[in-house]
Amino acid sequence: MYKYSRSARTYNRYKKRRRGPFFSLLRFVVIFFILYEVISLIFLSSYTVRTEAMEPGIVKNQKILAVPFIFGLNVPAARLSLPGIRNPERGDIVIITPPNHLHFPWYLTFGDTVVRFFTLQKRSILPKAETESTNEIAVKRIIGIPGDTVKMENFTAYIKPHGSSDYIKEDALISKKMIHKTGILPAGWKKDEPYAGYYPPVLLTNGQYFVLNDNREDRNDSRFFGLLQRANIHALVVLKYLPGLSLP
Repeated sequence: MYKYSRSARTYNRYKKRRRGPFFSLLRFVVIFFILYEVISLIFLSSYTVRTEAMEPGIVKNQKILAVPFIFGLNVPAARLSLPGIRNPERGDIVIITPPNHLHFPWYLTFGDTVVRFFTLQKRSILPKAETESTNEIAVKRIIGIPGDTVKMENFTAYIKPHGSSDYIKEDALISKKMIHKTGILPAGWKKDEPYAGYYPPVLLTNGQYFVLNDNREDRNDSRFFGLLQRANIHALVVLKYLPGLSLP
């Protein structure tokens, strides 16, 4: 019995020596991947803006950092829900899921997460969305919050806060730095025609938000997909970098 146990221990040590470097590297990669995903899910996430929707403040292909836990966390797969520090506010630049985004099976989404991790977010296996509004993730600015009535005239939003009888121009109500990019429409272009920069008044009820692009020529925002639910807002953009380094 003693000889058998000693032989078994010798054999196990031999197996460990043979597979040592490979399994050590594999274990390190797996642990690093899990830590990276936990940090990205809760504390700090990095994104690359692939459209011109937020120009001139955030240019196409610029990288940004966003903080998820500020607005709270909701992970249905893990049945995990944690409260946030605060609710989204007017002027916040946020990471959202558009209401009409494309849905993919969990295994495809997980595989895409792995591919993006090992390619430093440069590659994806998910089918490319036809428009930015159907992407799983998009970057928008919050203009209206629950209780507001919002309308748009000539590409400028006007907000009537809860309890107020007057509309206030967005620049006067939102304290955060905000620069709009708008186009010049042909003479005689009517407000009810596409891309006229007009939106009729809409009242935001509990849990509803109105989001816009800073580039008002790009209509993939609440003018196109409607009001946004609170559950579709995931993280607050806190920094933009590459190129440059500054607050959003």
